[in-house]
Amino acid sequence: LRRIILSSLAGTAITSIKIEGVTHEFATLPGVKEDAIMLILALKKVRFIMTGDEPKKAFLKVKGVKAVTAREIDTGGQLEVMNPDLPLATLTEKSAMLNVEIVVERGLGYISKEMIQKDRSEIGVIYLDATFTPIRRASYEVENMRVGDRTDYNRLRFIIETDGTITPHDALEKSIGIMIHQLKAIVGFKESEVETGSRARRMRWVFGPPVEVGG
Repeated sequence: LRRIILSSLAGTAITSIKIEGVTHEFATLPGVKEDAIMLILALKKVRFIMTGDEPKKAFLKVKGVKAVTAREIDTGGQLEVMNPDLPLATLTEKSAMLNVEIVVERGLGYISKEMIQKDRSEIGVIYLDATFTPIRRASYEVENMRVGDRTDYNRLRFIIETDGTITPHDALEKSIGIMIHQLKAIVGFKESEVETGSRARRMRWVFGPPVEVGG
């Protein structure tokens, strides 16, 4: 269950960005305190909630002297920034301008930028490693528990920390649903029913195809 929590819950992440006037991640940005690498690292921390499964675009357009936060990102109607106060960059000159096109996608686990870039090639686009999972930490503890006069019960305690795009309760609930679905597909319980002559009807659970009950 812990592994499902960590690896099988869908989330969103920025997979590529396009900075106006910048062709690679090692460039400097005129009038901006941070270079492209620092801006990319800051953008990777922005967490989104996205409706639908298709990739969405967001835009960061700012100019003049100011401290830029994730609140400045124009997400349209299908994206929502969950940490709007996250600092992104600092513009230090009146003539400074920052224009960034951001692509946000939904996925599972972690995907390297090489895999994302594999089937795409657009000039000026910087592809990023994407960590989609909304879970930051998941662990569990088993402790003894007393119920009435009995002391041989166990309590299972989960400690789940998320990125704010999903609640720990929902994360646990969805993971249990995934586990049940997967186990049903593997086990394939079937109910067989047999009635012979005057004998009473008998039912039993079997693995795989129905088995005839004789004797």
